[in-house]
Amino acid sequence: MNAVDHLNKVEVTGDVPQEDLNSTPPALGPSGQNRHGLTNPYDQLYIYYIEGVAEGAEQHFTQNFLGCWIEESSSFLFFSSETGPEIESFLAERGQLRLMDKYQMTYRDWQCADGAEDFQVGRLHFFPYWENPAMSEEELVIPMDPGLVFGNGRHPTTRRCLEVLDRIYSQEKPAHVLDLGTGTGVLALAAARLGASAVTAVDLNQLAVDTALRNVQLNDLTATIAVHQGRAEHYLHLDADLVLANIHFAVLQDLIVQESFLNKKWYVLSGILRSQAPVILDLLYQGRVSRAEVIEDDLTWFTIWGQGRR
Repeated sequence: MNAVDHLNKVEVTGDVPQEDLNSTPPALGPSGQNRHGLTNPYDQLYIYYIEGVAEGAEQHFTQNFLGCWIEESSSFLFFSSETGPEIESFLAERGQLRLMDKYQMTYRDWQCADGAEDFQVGRLHFFPYWENPAMSEEELVIPMDPGLVFGNGRHPTTRRCLEVLDRIYSQEKPAHVLDLGTGTGVLALAAARLGASAVTAVDLNQLAVDTALRNVQLNDLTATIAVHQGRAEHYLHLDADLVLANIHFAVLQDLIVQESFLNKKWYVLSGILRSQAPVILDLLYQGRVSRAEVIEDDLTWFTIWGQGRR
């Protein structure tokens, strides 16, 4: 689903005044507290739909700016409070841009009822960077900036991928991992925390790349995880013991018939609807993979994982 379709589906709320919030990740205080007292910067979202590519938005806007989502020839500027005058100034300086619409909604609405709360899958414990929940010594802790792109970890497809990752790493330790369609970087971060020594995370959406990179830095994993902007098929040739692809069906279809995919030892595929699962399985069997297991959620979402030819 593209951003315009998504915005048309969510319920837009009334205006709610918001104080200025700083989105810089803070130092975390004692368990259950935040040393700097910051609150959720994504509580309320003010979204400006712009016709044209809004280049330079990151440099122009300094306060309350959360990010710029560019989709083909359109841009979506996100803020934590009303920013009308600044938008007018930005557009006036760039005559080729035009304001098409504006929206105000909660973060939960934008993320389809998924809020920015902590959650746990197996040994992995994810939590928003502005919180510091109590946790056990056995847990692998991953603070996150949940960001604005889809994929904050709470969707069934992502959770199933995390469960499979935990299962794979309980058997062996794939050293090199390729995460295609990384989104916020959830799966890449999980692989690194579970024991991967090198992870390549790729996404076509620049806002996703920026968010994933921010999360890599937040977790001090810049030496382990490299984040790239680009198409998944352009990175499939890289050497990897495990490939993760929670990505669009059309992209998956093209990826899994490639020799460079079939020769990877492990794979985890998700984002697959019920009607699409037989197609993916047929292509995998035609490629003579040695193992293919299926996990389903409410007969809607499917995750397929296993081992390639080797």
